[in-house]
Amino acid sequence: MSVYAIAPLPTLVVGLGALRTVPDQLQRLHATALLLVSDPGMATAGWVGRMRDLLADSYPIDTFLAPPGEPRIATVDAGVAAARRLGPGAVVVGLGGGTALDIAKLVAAVSAGTHPMQAYMMCAHPYAGKLPSLMIPSTSGTGAEVTRTCVVTDTDGRKSWAWGDELCPDIALLDPEITITLPPAALCGPGYTVDVIVTAIGDSSPGDVIIKSDTSDIGAIVDTTALAQDAVGDSVCVRCNGLRFIVAHSVIA
Repeated sequence: MSVYAIAPLPTLVVGLGALRTVPDQLQRLHATALLLVSDPGMATAGWVGRMRDLLADSYPIDTFLAPPGEPRIATVDAGVAAARRLGPGAVVVGLGGGTALDIAKLVAAVSAGTHPMQAYMMCAHPYAGKLPSLMIPSTSGTGAEVTRTCVVTDTDGRKSWAWGDELCPDIALLDPEITITLPPAALCGPGYTVDVIVTAIGDSSPGDVIIKSDTSDIGAIVDTTALAQDAVGDSVCVRCNGLRFIVAHSVIA
C-alpha cells in the first residue's frame, strides 16, 4: 500500500447559484469588513459590481483590482496595505483567474504580520498567521483556489514562489455561472485542456515529493479531454464549465 499525505483543503461550495451563498459563507468567517481582490477584466464583465451589490448592505468593502500579468511583489504589498487599513475582522475575497486568486491568497497571509511580501519569498520568513479568505475562481486549470502555493515575480523580474499552509483559503466557491461572460477560447480552447492535463501528468508522476493517488490524476486527464471535446462550439456550456471546476480540483485534491 502506498503512503500518501492529504494536506488541509478549503471547504468547497459547489454548484450553479453558489454565488448567492457568499453572504452565508462570510458569516461563517465572522467577517466585519471585506477586501475584494479582482482584476479589470472581471470588473468590465460586471462581476465586481455584482459582488459589491450582493454584499454592500452588510459589510464595508474595499476593492483592489490587480493589474494584468503575473503577480508582482509591489502589487501584493499594495493589497496588503488595503487589507490592513480595514482592521480586525477583515476577510479577503478573491474573484477571478489565477493572478487575482494568488494575489488574494498572498494578501491574506502577509497582512497578518508586519513584514512586506519580500520577506516571505521562498519561505525566507514564517507567516504570522492569515486573514480569513474566500476564493471564487472564474476559470479552472491549476486549481489556484485550493492550493497552498503562489507564483510571484520578484523585484528583479524573476518568477518565484511562495508557499505555506497560510496560503490555503478557508472556502473555495465554485459556480459555473461566473464563466459564461468569458471568451470561449478561455473555456473550451486548447490552452485550458493543456493546462489541466499537464498538471495532472505532473501530479501522477513518480517523482512527486508528496505522493498522491495516481488514479484520480489519470482520470482527470481523461475527463478533461472529453470535456474539451463536448464544449467545442458551445460558448455557454454551463454544465461543462461546472464539471471543469471539479476536474481541476481533482488534480489538486
